[in-house]
Amino acid sequence: MMQENLKLFLLLLFLIILLKYPTFNLSYHWDETNYVYYGKWFSSHGLFSIPPNHDGHVPLFSWILAIGIIMFSETHFLSHLIIAFLSSITVYFTYLLGKFLYNKDVGIMASLLMFFSPVYFAISGQALIDIPLVAFTVITLYFGLKKKMNLYIISACLLVLIKEPGFLVIIALSLYQLIKKEKPKVISIYLAPILVLLIWLFWYFTQTGNTGWFKLSTASGKALNIGSLKLPIPVSSLVFYKIVAIIYQIFFWNYNWILTLIMCIVIISRKKFKFKKDSIPLLITGGLFFIVFSFIAITFLPRYLLPLYPFFFIFSAYTLDSFKRKWIIFLIIIILFISAYRWNWGLKGFIQDPVFHSTIFYPKIITSVKNGELNLDYIDIVKIEKEALDFIFRNYKNSTITATNPMVYPHCIGVIDVGYRQWIKNNVTVLYPVNEENIKKSNLVIVESYSNWYYDNKDKFSNIFSKLEIIKKFEENGKVLIVYKGGK
Repeated sequence: MMQENLKLFLLLLFLIILLKYPTFNLSYHWDETNYVYYGKWFSSHGLFSIPPNHDGHVPLFSWILAIGIIMFSETHFLSHLIIAFLSSITVYFTYLLGKFLYNKDVGIMASLLMFFSPVYFAISGQALIDIPLVAFTVITLYFGLKKKMNLYIISACLLVLIKEPGFLVIIALSLYQLIKKEKPKVISIYLAPILVLLIWLFWYFTQTGNTGWFKLSTASGKALNIGSLKLPIPVSSLVFYKIVAIIYQIFFWNYNWILTLIMCIVIISRKKFKFKKDSIPLLITGGLFFIVFSFIAITFLPRYLLPLYPFFFIFSAYTLDSFKRKWIIFLIIIILFISAYRWNWGLKGFIQDPVFHSTIFYPKIITSVKNGELNLDYIDIVKIEKEALDFIFRNYKNSTITATNPMVYPHCIGVIDVGYRQWIKNNVTVLYPVNEENIKKSNLVIVESYSNWYYDNKDKFSNIFSKLEIIKKFEENGKVLIVYKGGK
């Protein structure tokens, strides 16, 4: 059995590396710069140092990057290869979890449906913290349900050091033991890995004087402050939007509505649908994530929900498996892939759900839905911004630029080559945001047509831009970046 599982994992690893290989040498896409910067810092200053401007996240993913950097040096290829490896682990353990809960066919279908869902496929090519979180979430649930306690303790300790919401998985498994009326000793063993998180938070507090990611944010009913962004919206409205957004993303986005419909039909007809008790921790985990991201967390991005994807696709695969005629399953899966894929430009064909742009489901007050990370549109964005920055650094050194959305963490500069996001280079000064005052101070003005800022302000600034001289326009598959001559 172990030999068979190893062969399957190696096969998945080979296929995923083959599919993701075209993204390995891509420059970093906005948030990637932050995590890779920390990895670079830890590789130079030690794993238990505190980087300047640290955002309070637990450090394991940056430590993994740091170890890779120490061994091989920092490159785009290395960072993206590490993510591809972790994605392979996620797909493999989704298969194992589906197989354990139901059967082998369910495991195979669930793992494939998840990997080829557009947002997961896109994020699995970026050095972000979300894929490691999904990986250790599934691993911890699998070992916890199988009562392989040594492996559970290890995976759960790693989980809480990957990203803070990981502790919700431990709470879910512990509540399940309570429901089963296990002895207090057993429940305490399941809860034990949370001590690792508490120890790290205490150590971080002693070093920095703050509680890291768990710091409480206060918000009035009039406005929320997220970094430098002020959101003039009541808290109740934000919560409502997030609830709708979460439900929509999980159950309806892209081809998920087909799976949800089939699931409802099978459950209502009770056709071979037997809910297994060991599935309860998956539901509890999903409920806890829903509560946290709806009512507690201030910031929210669609990729934050990736830990719920294995659960949804396992239950979906189980309902598909209820059909006696296997050709029906095959036909449905073909329809799903056609629904999720445009047959043009190869792997860059994954769709962007047009409804996802709607202010009803994912309003811009919640997240930037046009930055390309929801599918492979980000490849186009990386390409045109790299071309634009190369052009500027080559022709406009020692200049001042006003940028629509610089998306670079200033503390990264000088520590890591942040690729196409390295705006501050060759003594180039960046002003943000785009407004009349900054335009007058600038040699150049950069406007990205795919940014939220553009959609929010294009009418307001249309007269100003019409008077500015276009120096160069960069375009790729409908994404347009325009370099204007400023007023300086």
